[in-house]
Amino acid sequence: MKHSLTRSIFRFSNIKNGDTVGKVPDPSAVTLIEGTVTLTSGTVAPLPFLHPQYPNRGVGVSIGSDGSIGIWWGSEVNVSKGVVEVRIG
Repeated sequence: MKHSLTRSIFRFSNIKNGDTVGKVPDPSAVTLIEGTVTLTSGTVAPLPFLHPQYPNRGVGVSIGSDGSIGIWWGSEVNVSKGVVEVRIG
């Protein structure tokens, strides 16, 4: 039996901490979520990102029960833009 995979890419900029950057129709079918973010310092980091020495510099991604994709970061960083890739199937 073949499984169908779909891939959605969500690009974002000028967001606030916790903003929704996209939505998937069935969050229970998500098999992978990853991406990159550019911090206001100019540093490009993988998403999710956890700084090994400074946990308040981390950046995370979440999927709500309604399929909304949120971007969150710690109190010691700010995100200027990024991209999230979601695979379903």
